[in-house]
Amino acid sequence: MILIVEDDEGIAAFLATGLKAEGYATAVARDGDEAIALAAAGGDDLDLVLLDLTLPGTDRLSVLRRWRAERLGVPVIVLTARGETADKVRGLDTGADDYVTKPFAFEELLARVRAALRSVEQRSSTELVVDDLRLDLPTNVAWRGERRVELAPPRSGHCSSCSCATTPPSTRWASTP
Repeated sequence: MILIVEDDEGIAAFLATGLKAEGYATAVARDGDEAIALAAAGGDDLDLVLLDLTLPGTDRLSVLRRWRAERLGVPVIVLTARGETADKVRGLDTGADDYVTKPFAFEELLARVRAALRSVEQRSSTELVVDDLRLDLPTNVAWRGERRVELAPPRSGHCSSCSCATTPPSTRWASTP
């Protein structure tokens, strides 16, 4: 499901209709509180969020900050009229996966949705996640929350789920020319 967080009824209806025509299930939230509630209720069915930053009654980025603090792992694409570089940087640094300014071409938005969903599929097949602990199998790197946890290289035969068990330590971290 794609959660559309947009206070403008016309834009929300346009997005919902267009996404449904492409085969996506959608839900619409009109403000930050409704967005937070719908995201929490969406659970595993929530695949992506389209977030307008000019919502009534909320700080523009507070919804996004809260989701990232709660480890909402779905991609968030910001849709907003705010197109200044500083706004884009602030949105991306706060946790947005992409930033699209209004007005936008629907075809481009669809391509960005597909790209964001592809990145989730690729990530989910190479990461193990439990609560706030995340392990990236191909790189053997772990995070607890936002803090990187250094891991000792696995001993041969102890990590059969990734290539590090069969790659000698001297070449595992070497960069290729």
